[in-house]
Amino acid sequence: MTHIILMFCLPFAISILLSPVTMKLSAVTGAIDIPSDSRRMHSTPMPRLGGLAFFAAFAVSALIFTDPLSSETAALISGGAIIAALGVSDDIYPLPPGVKLIGQCCAAYLAVSIIDMPNAFGFGFDILMLPQTACTAYAFIKTVTLINALNFSDGLDGLAAGESAVFFLATTVYTFFAGNPAVFPLALILLASVIGFIPFNRYRAKTFMGDTGSQFLGYAIAVLTLTMGDGVYLAASSLFIPLPMADMIFSVSRRILSGKNPFRPDKGHIHHRLVMRGFSHPGAVRFLVAVSAVCAGIGVYAALLHPIS
Repeated sequence: MTHIILMFCLPFAISILLSPVTMKLSAVTGAIDIPSDSRRMHSTPMPRLGGLAFFAAFAVSALIFTDPLSSETAALISGGAIIAALGVSDDIYPLPPGVKLIGQCCAAYLAVSIIDMPNAFGFGFDILMLPQTACTAYAFIKTVTLINALNFSDGLDGLAAGESAVFFLATTVYTFFAGNPAVFPLALILLASVIGFIPFNRYRAKTFMGDTGSQFLGYAIAVLTLTMGDGVYLAASSLFIPLPMADMIFSVSRRILSGKNPFRPDKGHIHHRLVMRGFSHPGAVRFLVAVSAVCAGIGVYAALLHPIS
């Protein structure tokens, strides 16, 4: 129990201590989010390298508490470093979408190359065992999609961090009761790292996580869904983090059908629509995080109640 407490407290403390440092680093490097259009929900310039704090907290703690050579840790740290470097570059000087996609694909390819993925798809009933090639393709697409989905959802103070914390909590609970000693500490460390950042990112935020943070969270979530083993179904694990995926699919489809660039930002996301319908900024965040928690609970229940024999 003491080991588990330390495993939570160290990344939590590092994240808290480094968050103010990233705010100063943002000012020095010019990584400042200027509210230059009506889509943005803040009115003052904001530092946007906050994601570096929880990435560093995770990486340092994972090297201490887990086996760096394990496939799970290696995939998260090496691929996460690619994503973080890509995000820092984009937060300081915006990169072309094609360059960002290439970097995301490199990280996703690294993840699916390292991880031995499950090939079970279902919810505990009528399980479909997919060919490994199909699972690898699905995993690659899912990883790239989640990287961008969390980036899409990072539109209100604390939203992406809150939804990610729900996922990491659900994964921590599942892996603890399912007896997965390889993934449990990684999920717990990620949970603590994000929770340490939330006080600086909740409404009214002192700093943003930027692409550095949102893309890393999406990558980490994708990797964890692929490392939980055959005891959890690919579909059930998707319930752990449904809203960012749904929002991205809806937003891209809506833009394509209206003849717009599918990756051009607008105010049509779920969180924007809730605010326009009368939700307060923090109220919309609480509502979406609560929905995420309910869905995650169903996913954990499905995975634990109907394990693959």
